[in-house]
Amino acid sequence: MTSLAQQLQRLALPQSDPSLLSRDEVASLLFDPKEAATIDRDTAFAIGCTGLEELLGIDPSFERFEAPLFSQLAKTLERSVQTKAVNKQLDENISLFLIHLSPYFLLKPAQKCLEWLIHRFHIHLYNPDSLIACVLPYHETRIFVRVIQLLKINNSKHKWFWLLPVKQSGVPLAKGTLVTHCYKDLGFMDFICSLVTKSVKVFAEYPGSSAQLRVLLTFYASTIVSALVTAEDISDNIVAKLFPYIQKGLKSSLPDYKAATYMIICQISVKVTMEETFVNSLASQIIKTLTKTPTLIKDGLGCLIVLLQRQKPDSLGKKPFPHLCDVPDLIAILRGISETYDISPLLRYLLPHLIGSVISHVTGEETEGMDGQIYRKHLEAILTDISLKDNLDHLLASLLFEEYISYSSQEEIDPNKISLLNEQFLPLIRLLESKYPRTLDVVLEERLKEITDQKKQELFHQFISLSTSGGKYQFLADSDTSLMLSLNHPLAPVRLLAINHLKSIMKTSKESVDESFIKEAILTRLGDDSIDVVLSAINAFEIFKQHFSSEVTVSHLLNLFRRAELSKNKEWYKVLEVAADILIKEEVLSGNAELSNQVVVHLLPFMVIDSDDMESAEMKIAIYLSKSGICSLHPVLRGWKEVLENVIKSTKSGKLIGVANQKMVELLADNINSGDPSCMLKMVGMLSQSARGSAARHLKVLVYLCQRLLFSY
Repeated sequence: MTSLAQQLQRLALPQSDPSLLSRDEVASLLFDPKEAATIDRDTAFAIGCTGLEELLGIDPSFERFEAPLFSQLAKTLERSVQTKAVNKQLDENISLFLIHLSPYFLLKPAQKCLEWLIHRFHIHLYNPDSLIACVLPYHETRIFVRVIQLLKINNSKHKWFWLLPVKQSGVPLAKGTLVTHCYKDLGFMDFICSLVTKSVKVFAEYPGSSAQLRVLLTFYASTIVSALVTAEDISDNIVAKLFPYIQKGLKSSLPDYKAATYMIICQISVKVTMEETFVNSLASQIIKTLTKTPTLIKDGLGCLIVLLQRQKPDSLGKKPFPHLCDVPDLIAILRGISETYDISPLLRYLLPHLIGSVISHVTGEETEGMDGQIYRKHLEAILTDISLKDNLDHLLASLLFEEYISYSSQEEIDPNKISLLNEQFLPLIRLLESKYPRTLDVVLEERLKEITDQKKQELFHQFISLSTSGGKYQFLADSDTSLMLSLNHPLAPVRLLAINHLKSIMKTSKESVDESFIKEAILTRLGDDSIDVVLSAINAFEIFKQHFSSEVTVSHLLNLFRRAELSKNKEWYKVLEVAADILIKEEVLSGNAELSNQVVVHLLPFMVIDSDDMESAEMKIAIYLSKSGICSLHPVLRGWKEVLENVIKSTKSGKLIGVANQKMVELLADNINSGDPSCMLKMVGMLSQSARGSAARHLKVLVYLCQRLLFSY
């Protein structure tokens, strides 16, 4: 066919179609073309009216089409001789009727109506777009094929030429073919989207008609989403084509339409990196329209989270925030979503605005129409019910600190405002500490390094006074730094000052310092390399001993005996004296044979006499331990106090070491042999193990003790 012929064919009017002049074969949906040629106008009209009557029994809204399409006047109307205005009105009535008819297309009454419209108004020639729009959601059915076979689409330039294989083969349109054509032909994608908007607008006039749109909206969602999934590359043109329809879908109050729109947004978010302004606009519209469809609030929030997670915009701005806070049960819904999905992207937007709004409430600048307390309540609910991941706990702690300092540092600030701010922040900070114990510490440690002047110190102190552990960040006058940093200062005098300050806090309880911090500080300083600090720490341990378990007490205090170097530093005697007093208290060892054995085995080397000098630290601790009560507390040492006293009184100088240790072996052997044999073996084993790890001065004695004990057994 020549180019001129093709142009003429495109310009040809439907009324010039040869089929309209032939009576051998007539286009028909219900009948064979030759059989249809035998059906007169009255019969066709009767079929159509019967169909309409049956449809009216299902849906009364069809009544409006009786006069323009199913009346005696319509029966005699010849559209080929009508004016443009008349035909335009007729086309509008037909298009509107087909939109109404689409939900019922698979029903026989609907097909009867179509038969009349094809017979009388030749809608397959004059209104192919409206006819296809009516039947497209049913593209996988045989009746869809029958409709397509009525169309004149053989010309390769025809809009619907791509459906020619369906017409020729008689095989329904495959989903894959439909989807492929959708993303390749943006005109067809626009056709589907505009069909939805037209239909939604039409049915909006009839309350409770959402059920009629369900098939179309399901078709819309599955087709567009599948097209986005299948397309290897989603161009900006596709996004631009869909965006106006996405906007309309978000504004709609129809649940199915909005749900379909959420699905499309999610798929675009996954496949395309969009401009930030576009993302911000989209997110803002999602937020602002959330409450229009209460049943889909959770779906809308899920869609928003996917958008933020995939696109990662820097900021959505403040405008959407009040709308988000206005969502009923917002935090409860987010908690439910968080059990399955990561909601951190949305929380990352929410948290700064919530804290900023708490400040605005204090200053009296809160959002119009919003309850000023709602922001703090939201923050409390987030801290209580939602697990903060992806470093959000650190973000929240930083925001609380920065916003507090920023507001409080203003010139001529009203003290009443500060009091109100403290009232708002106190429960938030306490909740944060209880849920994330280390987070606030980390943030305050970071900010502490930035404190350079008196004014900042005062503001810092104001903030930490709201914390349950604010005392550890208080500045010590003599060290010009905080208690926490002083405890870990490189200079021993500063550490000593800090541990002494900690003891005063424990005694007076005037400052808020959490128990875990005190315990950690004491145990850490017990391992200090300065004997003065260790001595102060062991005294602090004694003050706070009820807060330590028996296992922790025994473990850390026995470690002091392992570290002690009495021959090099006599001050160790004072440390060991206090440690022994704590260890041998009945409440520490009572009823725990395992711990009692550990204490005896580790203290026994210090009870061995290896010096004749009664003033030496070694002799002092040996005598002190014999009198300390350990001999009466554990049966293996029963009687040693009296034996050692007699040995010291009756033995000449120079022979004390040998006599005393010989008496100890005999005493231990007698006590173990008179006791439970299994306990004796266990004790000998522990002594042997201790001997392998003991200092050189005690090693031979312990090995000798073990050998003698085994021999005596």
